[in-house]
Amino acid sequence: MRKLYGLKPTRPVSLFEMAVVAITEQQISLAAAYRIRSRIIQRFGEPVGDRWIFPVPRTLAEASVEDLRSCGLSRQKAGYIHDLAISIIDGSVDLNSLKSINDEKAREAIMNLHGLGRWSADYILVRGLARPSARAWRCGRSMNPLLSRLVVLSLTWLTILSICIMN
Repeated sequence: MRKLYGLKPTRPVSLFEMAVVAITEQQISLAAAYRIRSRIIQRFGEPVGDRWIFPVPRTLAEASVEDLRSCGLSRQKAGYIHDLAISIIDGSVDLNSLKSINDEKAREAIMNLHGLGRWSADYILVRGLARPSARAWRCGRSMNPLLSRLVVLSLTWLTILSICIMN
């Protein structure tokens, strides 16, 4: 474990966690999003030794939006996470069903969720579902010429590249 300390896993354990990651990373720096998620995990997660398990949907559904906001989330993002958790608990959303449908249908299903747009959908496809064909670089951010050339030359490394471009 010590050899891997600080390593950021490329795929979160659950699609719920991945959706929360996507929501927290919208329009802010990765460092700020990481601090916010760390507060969420430490407040609502479960400790295992000196590590923490990401909170389950039920825990975040039972939390108030104000409780989530106290971790540093905006009112909107706290609402998105809270609504998603409730939708998973009441059975109206099944994120695991995304695993069995094609990219376009999965993207559409994700974008139908409150607070998740095209960037988040592509991010969840690439990082949460390991679907490199999602082509996350289409998210509208401009690329410098070197990065554009790397995309063309590195199609076999598409998943890793997509994650790097989105971050």
